[in-house]
Amino acid sequence: MDRKLKLRILHAILAKKGLMGEKKSIILHHTNQRTDSAAQMKDLELSSLIDFFSISKPSTKESANNMRRKIIAICASTMQMVTEGKPDMSKIYDFVEEKGYLSKELNQYSYDELPKLVSQFEKIGDYYSSQNSKNLKKSDN
Repeated sequence: MDRKLKLRILHAILAKKGLMGEKKSIILHHTNQRTDSAAQMKDLELSSLIDFFSISKPSTKESANNMRRKIIAICASTMQMVTEGKPDMSKIYDFVEEKGYLSKELNQYSYDELPKLVSQFEKIGDYYSSQNSKNLKKSDN
């Protein structure tokens, strides 16, 4: 398949899924932080990203639940929303409702809305991780 066609397909997929605003972070993640530009992606990276979005998922309900679990894991691991060694669901639900891009309960996000929410929470998780690293470095000094 022609490279220009692959780029158009990728852009069409991202636009259809409402992820154009997250394009750079998706590409950065998929290229292991090598680039945030689709034009700079290697052919194999480009093809595999298209395949990732094109492969039919087992079920939208199962996929939606997997995305919700990822958000819960991010909150529990990077934001320490944990009680007695388990994710503190009350805190997580409140945080998602307050900070989520649509300001609604986690379980109210539809399958089509969840990829953008996951991307948002990956960014929030990265921010918390970087803050935790800075705090650890300060305490070592």
